[in-house]
Amino acid sequence: MSVVMDQLGEKYITAIAIDITDQKEKEEKLLASEAHLQLLRDTVPAMIFYLDQEQRYVTYNTVFKEWFSIEGDQAVGKTVREFLGEAAYAKTLPHLKIAYGGKQEKYEMFAPSRMGIKRWLSIVYTPHKNPKGTVVGLIVHATDITQSKLAEFALRESESKLLSAVEVAQLGTWSLDIATGISTVSQRHADMFGLSGTVMPAEAIRTLIRPSDYKRVTEAFLGAQKQGSNGSYEAEYRIMHGKNGREKVIHAVGRTHFDENGNALFISGTTQDITIYRELQLALESEVEVRTNELAVVLKELQEANKELEQSNRALKHSNEELAQFAYVASHDLQEPLRKIQIFAAMLQDGNSGRDPKTIIGKITASAARMSQLISDLLAFSRLIQPEKNLQTVDLNRLMESIWTDFELTVTESGAELDFDNLPVLQAVGLQMNQLFYNLVSNSLKFISPDRAPRIKISSVLLPYEQAALLSSSVLLSVNYFHISFIDNGIGFEKDHEQQIFEIFKRLHVQTVFPGSGIGLALCRRIVMNHQGFMYAESQIGQGSTFHIFLPDLPAGEIQY
Repeated sequence: MSVVMDQLGEKYITAIAIDITDQKEKEEKLLASEAHLQLLRDTVPAMIFYLDQEQRYVTYNTVFKEWFSIEGDQAVGKTVREFLGEAAYAKTLPHLKIAYGGKQEKYEMFAPSRMGIKRWLSIVYTPHKNPKGTVVGLIVHATDITQSKLAEFALRESESKLLSAVEVAQLGTWSLDIATGISTVSQRHADMFGLSGTVMPAEAIRTLIRPSDYKRVTEAFLGAQKQGSNGSYEAEYRIMHGKNGREKVIHAVGRTHFDENGNALFISGTTQDITIYRELQLALESEVEVRTNELAVVLKELQEANKELEQSNRALKHSNEELAQFAYVASHDLQEPLRKIQIFAAMLQDGNSGRDPKTIIGKITASAARMSQLISDLLAFSRLIQPEKNLQTVDLNRLMESIWTDFELTVTESGAELDFDNLPVLQAVGLQMNQLFYNLVSNSLKFISPDRAPRIKISSVLLPYEQAALLSSSVLLSVNYFHISFIDNGIGFEKDHEQQIFEIFKRLHVQTVFPGSGIGLALCRRIVMNHQGFMYAESQIGQGSTFHIFLPDLPAGEIQY
């Protein structure tokens, strides 16, 4: 609009109106486009900024401000060198030169210290050229790749460790594309199997497996590829080397990789030649077996020696006990009749006793007979201390018939009865077996109440060694044992006397009631011991007695000591 004056001096207002609708619409679109561009730059999780021809910051997005911890236009107008510092600028300058030279430049770098946080960046410089092709600025795009970079470092470290492990363990590597059936192997794997190449059909490798191992290995290999399996494969098998024909032992492990539908894509793993380890293992096992056998022999010899030592100790213990009993007999039992002989002899010599000389002589004679009997029994017992070692086959059934015949007169007078059947036939010293059962029968006929007839029952059963060993505290031979039970209906004895009755010259009754020397059961136990057996008794007053005799079931030969 303007004021116009005519010739007469009158003033007028003139106006010119121009339609600028198109121009305004373009401006609005441009503003909207710039707003959208700024929104885009601020929304993308990356640092975006623009450098002019002089490497000065012109614009940048919100991420740039956040990463560098600045506000507003604090960096606008500053050069890269001024903003980042000399150290960081020296690292970026080679890349800036390439971009300002007209080529797009991509590189990675560790964030400059100005950022104040440790992160890796992927940076892209894109040159901005005018219509003449001159670079007038750079568009810079930088993204944070810290996580992927760390994963890359970890992967490299893992691969490095894996390669080191493969080298140290001398492993071969292999993989099989399941769809094509083509295997790819490392050179070490190819050398291990005697293959001519490193890529070939899988069947060409499997044909080298020994036939005896083929089915087992194939089933394990295919089982690892089935849907629903954990994909793990491991097998040890033998192969025939493809070139030299030598047998090798291979240990293989692998893992199947499946797609999202559970279908097997490929399987890969490692192989190791363990031939020398298996050979060493076999040699070691063989050596261990030899040493074990040698040790078993030594242990057996030691056990036998210990057994012999225990038996010797047992024999020595009994010998010492018997020597003590001999000493007791010498100091008491033999002294008693001798003392009586001396007393009665002195009476005869003085002539003043007032007794009938014939009576005194009778007393002397009885004491002398008693002393003679004791001496005879001592001699009989002493002979058993060094027992006869030659064995013979003894049928206890015939032996008992013979012994019972010896007691024919006593049996007839007392009405005694004997019941036995199926007694064993064993290897023993016949004379001693006769003496053993003779003494037992003699005791049963002697120690009987006047109001009852003697009844004797003898039975036998064969026990395994383990069961017999549980009944004895002594060391036994490793054979089965005959358990012979000798049962009578005599007067019996108290439980406290079950061991005492086997002591030499140990009597439970006075001489005038049940005459005897008290050596019979001691002889029985000594005979059983001479045959590597054991013996014990059970009884109750007035209820009879049971003598348990255990004798070894030996093969024909000599008794073992």
